[in-house]
Amino acid sequence: MNVISELDHPKITEEWQLLTTTRGARSFPLRLRKPSVDSQGNPRQKWILCSCDQEWDEDGKLLTIMGCM
Repeated sequence: MNVISELDHPKITEEWQLLTTTRGARSFPLRLRKPSVDSQGNPRQKWILCSCDQEWDEDGKLLTIMGCM
């Protein structure tokens, strides 16, 4: 989590809770900690889109969470 903005740490916790308890794919944006700089030298926030899904066994037990950013 050291590359994600501190502002979005609660969002990560919330999404992880949903991924571990509720079936269904999740997509959500997160801000990166270090902004980029535009051609005029102004800082610009960088965003990434996270997409995650789970695998459950036939008894409803969570096996794994996979995702990409």
